[in-house]
Amino acid sequence: TQNGFTLIELIIVISILGILAAFAIPKFISIEANARKSVIQSVAGSVRSASALAHALWVAEGDSTSTSITMEGTPVTMINGYPTADTAGIEAAVNLSDGVSGSGSGVFTAEGTENAESCQVTYTAATSAGTPPGIVVVTTDCN
Repeated sequence: TQNGFTLIELIIVISILGILAAFAIPKFISIEANARKSVIQSVAGSVRSASALAHALWVAEGDSTSTSITMEGTPVTMINGYPTADTAGIEAAVNLSDGVSGSGSGVFTAEGTENAESCQVTYTAATSAGTPPGIVVVTTDCN
């Protein structure tokens, strides 16, 4: 009776696994880049929503001179009726999740991105009353 596998059987199985890995790795890398793009797009949506909700709360409070509001127990600094572009402003309003980092100056990036400048969301505070903030999304290279 025979026990175990022959050397040729093991070599064939290892060769097949090597071939499958050669095709799978590039697909996995592409999926990872697409996932980072999706993270950045969702962060952009969160930034837009947080900005709009903060503005709505600021308007509802009725004090146009107010420089701070409280969203879910978190103070958010405001300028011209919208969150400021810093940690106490938009980053506090967004309430960042794991996998996303804020710069403290209104720039959000997906963690693990090699080239952060080409895979980010940039929030620019409102420059005057009645003018919404600027939100720019860049996903040209999210590797």
